[in-house]
Amino acid sequence: MDPILIYQLARVGSKSIEASLSDSGIASLQLHYITCENDLPPRHEARRKKAELMLKNKDKLNIITMARDPIERNISRFWIGYHHNIGLERIEKLGLQHANDTLNRWLKHGGTRIPYFKGKDLLTPGNTELHSAKEPLRWFDKEFKTTLGIDVYKLPKPHGRVIFHKHDNIKLMIIRTEDLTRNYRQAIKRFIGKDLGIGNRNGSGGWTEKPQLYNQFKKMVKIPRAILDQYYDHKYTRHFYTDQEIDNRVKRWFK
Repeated sequence: MDPILIYQLARVGSKSIEASLSDSGIASLQLHYITCENDLPPRHEARRKKAELMLKNKDKLNIITMARDPIERNISRFWIGYHHNIGLERIEKLGLQHANDTLNRWLKHGGTRIPYFKGKDLLTPGNTELHSAKEPLRWFDKEFKTTLGIDVYKLPKPHGRVIFHKHDNIKLMIIRTEDLTRNYRQAIKRFIGKDLGIGNRNGSGGWTEKPQLYNQFKKMVKIPRAILDQYYDHKYTRHFYTDQEIDNRVKRWFK
């Protein structure tokens, strides 16, 4: 079998696919960046170099990539940094409304530097940074297209379907996080000829110590309409989601 790359933005559910393959004895290489301007941790840099060499050698590759609702993804990404740097005790002391207010400031300003909380405001310049809140909107142009030469926006819109595409030595499968449970088994069988169920492995989310607190946070999150429009009225979201799906998501967060 040709090598499998799971190549996608962080916090979109790729660990479930990696677990599905691993549980069936199928090796894969999971990574977020191949064309990267920033320094990566050694573990991620090793994966990046391996994938880069495969592409340079024009190896035949099976590549799985994913898309996720940008607000859902960003809430997950935000909570990791917020929890890691503040800690559970301080989160409970400050209250979840403080977390919601900080989330909205992060979503509103986006930018390339998203500092962690270090005893000051989460958005204070100069602290350890997260990825930009706008990263989901530009990853397919900035990273995926630059690396592979594939413009996903010229492919059919998924809208509940799994997209398959061939480009030179690359076989591509695009699946939305929201469609994993419904479509993954049939899609992966078509893609690599194996009948696999979806894996059950969580990413390194910051809520693993106290998941109920994260669930409470998600239930109470309120986001201004102007901020939602930055993310939902964007070509990324308009490509991967129907108008009705977008309307439903706006109603969920704009309370």
